Amino acid sequence: MAEEPVGQEAIHRLVADARVRYEFRRSTGDRALIRRGPPDDSDSKQVFRLVTGRWIRQRRLDFDDLDTWEEIEDKELRWHVRRYLIRTLDAPAMSWEWGELRARFGRGALGRWWNPPLRGGATSVVKPGLADRSRLAYKQRLEATAGDELTAIVEQARMGLDSQRERSAGVEQRANFFLGAAGLTTSLVLANAGLLLGDSKLESPWIYLAVAALAIASGCAVLAGFRALQAAMYTFVRTPAYETKRILERRNLDLDEARRREVGALLVAQARTKTIADWKVARLKEARRWFLRTTIGIVVLTLLVLASVVENA
Repeated sequence: MAEEPVGQEAIHRLVADARVRYEFRRSTGDRALIRRGPPDDSDSKQVFRLVTGRWIRQRRLDFDDLDTWEEIEDKELRWHVRRYLIRTLDAPAMSWEWGELRARFGRGALGRWWNPPLRGGATSVVKPGLADRSRLAYKQRLEATAGDELTAIVEQARMGLDSQRERSAGVEQRANFFLGAAGLTTSLVLANAGLLLGDSKLESPWIYLAVAALAIASGCAVLAGFRALQAAMYTFVRTPAYETKRILERRNLDLDEARRREVGALLVAQARTKTIADWKVARLKEARRWFLRTTIGIVVLTLLVLASVVENA
């Protein structure tokens, strides 16, 4: 009985089997992966997008738009699978069965806006064995490397992991400061609600314009705080490079083999940490854009108040 392929061989087999049935493209922006096919199917022109490890049909997506979706060669597809810990490329698409409706909604357009997925189709929880497959694949690519060259690679991998950890921690710290600023701004927006109530409220037509400006500013402030909260508080399963089990497994190996395994673990941890950090950076950028809109809304509201005062003077 033939042994199951592992590591780099498993990834090569996975990509080769998927290529027989599907065409693949990748986004030039967020590295999203899409597929079309299989060619022998009655719906061979259907396009599916990989979202959080599952394929979901995309009705309005133009597979042939090369400005948005670039062609991806086998080498790049293997890199994608190894980096984002993709379990398989030829799994069936999500159905409309009752048990999958909730998961399908979370991967739909509205669900992806509310809670954007990780880049590349990566999952928030790493399936058992996927990280080990990528670790082994990286290790196998270093079989011909030894000695001082391998030592230098270990140091580079450690530096890369530390850099991504610092980046992720920095984003979370800035998000916490941003939450405080968003809270103060929300208080200022709500304080202006007094202009719409009581004897001192604005007169028509200024009051209607002020209501619109206040509603928009309030909504933007809430969304700014929500995005900052996502960046600060959302957690994902990581792939630590120095788990006790792997450290003990490496102790009986020769030095070069132990270092190759260490590099494999470090590269997987670095890629996973970068994927999470990219997600947090994107949420913080969205929070900043919503915060800017909130500020514009407050400025417009202030101008409306001044215009009303000038008119009544």
